Amino acid sequence: MEFLNQDRIDAGVSFDWSSLPVHHTSLADVPTDTTELRFRRDGSSQRGIHRFSRLRRAWLYSVNQAFLEELADIPTIEHLFIDGTTATDLTPLHRLRQLRHLVINGGTKIQSLDWLTGVPQLEALAIENFKRVFHLDPIVSLTSLRALGIEGSMWTRMRVATLAPLSGLHSLRYLFLTNLTASDRSLHHLHSLTCLEVLQIGALFPDEELQRLRHALPRLRCSWFEMIDRHGSTREGIRAAVREHADLRDDHEA
Repeated sequence: MEFLNQDRIDAGVSFDWSSLPVHHTSLADVPTDTTELRFRRDGSSQRGIHRFSRLRRAWLYSVNQAFLEELADIPTIEHLFIDGTTATDLTPLHRLRQLRHLVINGGTKIQSLDWLTGVPQLEALAIENFKRVFHLDPIVSLTSLRALGIEGSMWTRMRVATLAPLSGLHSLRYLFLTNLTASDRSLHHLHSLTCLEVLQIGALFPDEELQRLRHALPRLRCSWFEMIDRHGSTREGIRAAVREHADLRDDHEA
């Protein structure tokens, strides 16, 4: 599965975690001219972060509304990763005009994606566990996207109305839709994405939809295509994988 994470790194929505900056919980000893910062808020320990006026890449944890508001006063930020936010309003991100890559995990209090209309310059966007979001319509404004992830968490499925708003994202090369389902159960809206190279998706759409997508986009790489070829269906492929895992476990315990 290592290649699956490499696809995400190539897409700009994941990282080689071993290469990231040292993790801080206080800003006291961090030089204000740093260009990269990995930081976890503890209480109000984020206060003063606006002074980091050269910051370009940030990996931030436990981001509340006050943290987000102050962060948005740093116009140089290009890459932003947020893991866990209690913010209810993401419109402060509109002030980050240099922002190109945005990853937010755990936006459980965000009601809609309307805030996306204010960041049309994004080239890579990944959101995970935005469980209150049902309509993806504002994504149509992100015509510069090369990579997009809209995903549920490990334990919570994300449910949306339709993938139709993605049909106009003609520059898209990477698409990540794990643990996500659409009410119309259709992948037809992706047929127009002729630049799409990689799709990671859960087995939550009919096999027929996957096969039609494969024929529409013959260069597309998706692990389910090979599984259907080998086992006849995604369901049988999953069963075979479970049996193989059980056999390996038994061999290890023997």
